[in-house]
Amino acid sequence: MPWPPRYSPLPGDNREHDHPRPSDVQETQWEAELRRCLAERAGQAPAPRADLATVALTRGRRIRRRRNLAGVVAVVVATMAIAGGFPEAWGDGSGGSGLRPVTEVIGDPDRVARPSPSEASPAPQLVDPDLPGLLEVELLTVTASGETVLAAPDGHVTELPELGAVQSAHRVDAGLAVVAGSPGRLRLWWVEPDQPPVTLLVGMDAIVVHQDRVAWQRGTSLASAVLVDGALTERVMTLLPEPDIELAGLAESTVVVRTAASKTVTWDVWYPERGDYLPTWEPRIRWIYGPVGDSDQLLGLVTPEQAPTGAGDYCLAWWKLDAEAGPDLATAQTRCPSITWADPGLGTVSPDGRWLVAAAADGVVLMDLPALAAGTDEEHEAVTTLPEKIELIAAPIWLSREQVVLPTEEELIRVRPARAAAVDPEGIERFPLTGPPPVVVQPG
Repeated sequence: MPWPPRYSPLPGDNREHDHPRPSDVQETQWEAELRRCLAERAGQAPAPRADLATVALTRGRRIRRRRNLAGVVAVVVATMAIAGGFPEAWGDGSGGSGLRPVTEVIGDPDRVARPSPSEASPAPQLVDPDLPGLLEVELLTVTASGETVLAAPDGHVTELPELGAVQSAHRVDAGLAVVAGSPGRLRLWWVEPDQPPVTLLVGMDAIVVHQDRVAWQRGTSLASAVLVDGALTERVMTLLPEPDIELAGLAESTVVVRTAASKTVTWDVWYPERGDYLPTWEPRIRWIYGPVGDSDQLLGLVTPEQAPTGAGDYCLAWWKLDAEAGPDLATAQTRCPSITWADPGLGTVSPDGRWLVAAAADGVVLMDLPALAAGTDEEHEAVTTLPEKIELIAAPIWLSREQVVLPTEEELIRVRPARAAAVDPEGIERFPLTGPPPVVVQPG
């Protein structure tokens, strides 16, 4: 069918010859031009569209690099100005500031500029640097700047700034159990070599550590556990019937408590393996020093059965810590040496149970416990008063069964009881302090 004579096909017209335009639609030049334009566009390949996210990220990285570079340049300029000017700072390093190239940090976030050995922070300066080696014991002491550190006899120093005010420290296996803080805020820390300290207990009124045993009190709650590899295991808890009862010590698994509700201090014990605490106060007890070696006995002071002649006239008492016994302490024997005791008396028993070192009215006394228990006629030979009156500020600390350290405000005194009792001049050694008294770590 021929095209109508009034229509001339234009380039790009996609109409077919067998489909003429309806007679009722008029063709215009605008329509023909529009059809041509659309046909040309349809025949072309589509242009790729830009990724707007990629564009934004690329632009952001470019801006961040410019800002970082500008900031580092500003810091470098300021540092060189403070150091003494540009020429010296950019010298060969013999007298300059020692700045590193900024490329060591920029562009590589995993690299960290670490100080070289010459730039590392200096080792802590101890107030008494020779004291740990001379005493042959670990000390928790302070540096010249007031930081707490652990100083070993071999000269190794470990910084422990997190501990705060240390009350006592105890070597338990490969770690260190440290009691620090004040009553109501006491913490038990576990310290291992090359590891940050770990808090085991927090907010306690009292914490006592003896060998691998720990006892603690918070309000009227009293508990005990075994310390194993930095964890408190085999926990046992009981409630105290009175708020005035306070934790006083440990003897193996037996927990020692006392109360000052009356004019005189009264003492008692709790056996965790027997269940809840049952008060069985013994009014004659005046002080409890602790266990006697591995003999399952406890040593302390009691008032004599007859009326005492003075305020400090007490007798030594040995109590049996037998799991088969009743809830109260069973007295094994008593001995009454002719001395006047300090009240309260600071004292501890040697690890083998032979010696008691305690504060008396005339100073510190050494007591040969087997000789006293045997009731020898030469009783005075079993008791030795150290020369010069010593004012203890804490309980003596046994480094071994043969030597003990007496802490005072001005010095640490190392005593070898067997030599001191034999009046050997080398039995007593004094180590004057030039700073605050350190905390002697009790060996495990």
